[in-house]
Amino acid sequence: MLRLFLYICLPLLLSGEMVNSIKVLVQQEPITLFDIQEQMQKASQNEQDATEVLVRKKLESQEIKSKGITATTSEIFDELKRQARANNLSVDELYAEVSRSMGLSSDEYKEHLREQILLQKLYSEISYSSMYEPRDDELREYYKLHKEKFNSPLYYDVIIYSASSADLLDRITKNPMFHSNDLSRSEQRIYSDRATPELLNLLASTQINRFTPIVATSENSFSTFYLRGVDQSNKDGSFETQKERIANEMLADKREQVLSDYFARLKDRADIRYNR
Repeated sequence: MLRLFLYICLPLLLSGEMVNSIKVLVQQEPITLFDIQEQMQKASQNEQDATEVLVRKKLESQEIKSKGITATTSEIFDELKRQARANNLSVDELYAEVSRSMGLSSDEYKEHLREQILLQKLYSEISYSSMYEPRDDELREYYKLHKEKFNSPLYYDVIIYSASSADLLDRITKNPMFHSNDLSRSEQRIYSDRATPELLNLLASTQINRFTPIVATSENSFSTFYLRGVDQSNKDGSFETQKERIANEMLADKREQVLSDYFARLKDRADIRYNR
């Protein structure tokens, strides 16, 4: 009987060992095969890209610790209140929405916010000395190189419908009067300079008073956007009407380049060992 038990369990133990085997050591901190597979599934990435993302996260975490960056309970709650106001919700309603759409408890979401606050503080500290108000000639040059970016609407007014099932969203797109307690609804104004390129493409290809295609926003959450209207006050795309937005976009690009260079140098100096 004992021998039979070992025959059954040994493959499971070996399998568990393989899944949790250490693939990378970043300054003696491990990244396992399980970590990489989880990142691949979550972000639809190949193994190499997922590994590089996790190495970057390790370096960021280590920099936060080495610089003594912290996030207070008050800062976390202030961010909770800001998000609740932005979505016309109370904090308790925000928790309920996060639980429904992201599958996170209130404590897990507060930990998520704590990590985001720490990261933003780190990014600000790294980029602060390199940022400056761009000159007019720099703005004009940036505008010439990225002119197509500034022909999009300033913002889109949408109603976001979210659910854990794509079938529920399919029903709302076919019948806007459909109601379900498992379906959440949120009215938002999405500014073009704060949205991802993927979301902008989705909205730009949707007619007013129509739904976008249903998209997966996480492993167990789906959304569709009902486009109520767009602001076209910048439709001429001229430099003068876009100047503030051009400055914001240019500074955002500059900040991203500073951060990319910083972590590339950090990675070159770090003790990183790959187990191929």
